[in-house]
Amino acid sequence: MIPYVLISDLPLFIYPKHESFEQGWIFVLLGWLTILDGNFAWLANPCLFIAFILLSRRPDIALTAVSAALLLGLTIFTYSDMQALDSSKTTSVHLGIIAISLWFIVTTVLMTTIKKINENFKTE
Repeated sequence: MIPYVLISDLPLFIYPKHESFEQGWIFVLLGWLTILDGNFAWLANPCLFIAFILLSRRPDIALTAVSAALLLGLTIFTYSDMQALDSSKTTSVHLGIIAISLWFIVTTVLMTTIKKINENFKTE
């Protein structure tokens, strides 16, 4: 979980016209509102939480949860414009590619770890 906490401090969305950005932790807290706008990337967070909780007890369900997180996380690439938190107007955004890349890398490593645990769990 530590890498996710560190990643959440990186810029997730950059507003080029306003020369500002929004850090990831804001979207961890408020991202569920984007579901109302038809984007489901935030739902990857509860899936990851479930995967962490079930990692040692039910690795098969944890593997399903982390797989769902990866698929839901891909929907972040559908963002092209959004309302800045400090503005009332919708503006174009760029993704904070460092934060997103690190999120996908760490989630993939988690998936690989869960697969190994699941294999060991089945052999015992």
